[in-house]
Amino acid sequence: MEDATVVAIAGNPACGDMITFYLKITDQQVIEKATFESYGCAANIATSSIVTEMIKGLTLEKAWNDITWKKLLRKSAAYPA
Repeated sequence: MEDATVVAIAGNPACGDMITFYLKITDQQVIEKATFESYGCAANIATSSIVTEMIKGLTLEKAWNDITWKKLLRKSAAYPA
């Protein structure tokens, strides 16, 4: 995303997965747009995609406080295997 307000990069040295998240944040601290680039396994890509969908439209505070690994797990369980 060329107009990202925030870029965050993380990785897992054990498996080699890498992820870059791009967020476009408004002046009101709302996540207007969220995208990612991933080098990793299918689980890495799927969960990153789910996270970007879950945080769009939330304030930074709400995203930080409300998105948990348990909520992500429940959301990912809704997708067919």
